[in-house]
Amino acid sequence: MLNIGDTLRDNRYKIIYEISTGSIAGVFLARDQVTRELFAIKVIERKPGEHEEFRKAFNAEAKALAQLQDDPHIARFEHFGVEEKYLFIVMEYVPGKTLAEFITASGRLDERDALKITRQVAEALQSAHDKGIIHSDLKPNNIMLKPDGLVKVLDFGMALDVSKVTSSHFRGTPAYMSPEQVDPATFGTPGIQSDIYSLGATLYEMLAGRPPFTGRTILELAKLITERTPPPPSNYREDILPDVDRLVMRCLEKNPFQRFQTPRELIEAIDRSGVEAEDIGCARLEQARRHNNREEWEQAKEWCSRVPRASACYEEAQMLLAQLELRIKEKRLKSLEASLVVARNNEDWNRVNTLCRDILTLDPKHAQAQELLSGKGREPWRLPRLVSEQNPDGYPLVGYKTSIGRVPSAPPPDIDLSKEKGGKTVSRPHGWIIREPNGTWLLEVNAESRNETYVNKELVEKGAKRVIKDEDELEFGDVKLTFLTGSSRKSHGANSA
Repeated sequence: MLNIGDTLRDNRYKIIYEISTGSIAGVFLARDQVTRELFAIKVIERKPGEHEEFRKAFNAEAKALAQLQDDPHIARFEHFGVEEKYLFIVMEYVPGKTLAEFITASGRLDERDALKITRQVAEALQSAHDKGIIHSDLKPNNIMLKPDGLVKVLDFGMALDVSKVTSSHFRGTPAYMSPEQVDPATFGTPGIQSDIYSLGATLYEMLAGRPPFTGRTILELAKLITERTPPPPSNYREDILPDVDRLVMRCLEKNPFQRFQTPRELIEAIDRSGVEAEDIGCARLEQARRHNNREEWEQAKEWCSRVPRASACYEEAQMLLAQLELRIKEKRLKSLEASLVVARNNEDWNRVNTLCRDILTLDPKHAQAQELLSGKGREPWRLPRLVSEQNPDGYPLVGYKTSIGRVPSAPPPDIDLSKEKGGKTVSRPHGWIIREPNGTWLLEVNAESRNETYVNKELVEKGAKRVIKDEDELEFGDVKLTFLTGSSRKSHGANSA
């Protein structure tokens, strides 16, 4: 193969260094000694009888590039040369990274950037298809990203003249090959839609960080391509718009006639999505509006929250977000109120307490919840509570977890024992009474409490939990209380039930 300093075409192109090499062809950076311009030169050694199929493809690439040299997204063809030892193609040198290198370095791409790249590749494919040319080996390695953002499609070495394609052609890179390239007997002759599939597989990888299918062998991969449907890209990341999901999955349809039929159709679908525009936030806001119109407020809220602050649609998204939060709150409140009616009618006071707490979280001034939580309208003995000689009606135990201590403390405890006899011996954050979903009650002692805790005269270690039962005697410091679940009519003091 060529060495640095060697020349081609009567000393016109001087080799500077090797860009890449393969088993058959190499790509070199060379300088035109006349114009001083840099070019990429793809070179194959001439060895009679060897790699005949590849030589035909090499010649086809030169012919294809010659027809496509005016497209800004295809590396410009300059010259096809034949020398004693070599065949070579001189083409535009494209600085930058391949898309494969970019994905490896950056991981998944933002959907806007991914669709901007896809749109430019589709424009290149449309130029090729207008001239009856199928790329047939489109993949991230054959897509160059220039520093200025321009995309260039490379390597038409596998390009086919659509008028000469037969079912015997089996070309491409397995992970990006269409079902008809893998199995033309079942899925039909490879055609323009095959490039659409390969571009869809490339877009999938940009969004999901992996191709649609991976296999340990080519046969395993081929089986997956022809028999399985990959999960949508949104399975791998939540910020993919449904329109983009649908666009990708349409490109990957098994049946070629269910895909976009031309790159131009794909371009139109990208433009309709609005994502490829500079402000992706507006596309996300539009998705939020669609969910809002269907009264799918949680989904609409999620899309609003994904509108970036830099977006021109950010303020509008925040206004819609405030409306959505109000609607979600109203819907939740109505649901809780309906459940409260059922619990009140069934005299399920534990459930009533929990629902009232949840309602007051949403609406602190909710009169009915305040009234029911205070115990008004129901006998105190029906409430799970702690009672003392000073407070025979007791301290209600509401919700899942009730904190016990004395003020001042931050946050203040649900049950303040500071006014009880011996209240100063209660630690500010002393412990909690917990009701488990199965109905079991627990006493948990704060690991940092400064005073002792007893259940039926038995010490409960600090930081420990202890199961408690109806009518158990509890001591927090010097304060003595009786635990009542509401299952008995036991009471203390003057207000006996």
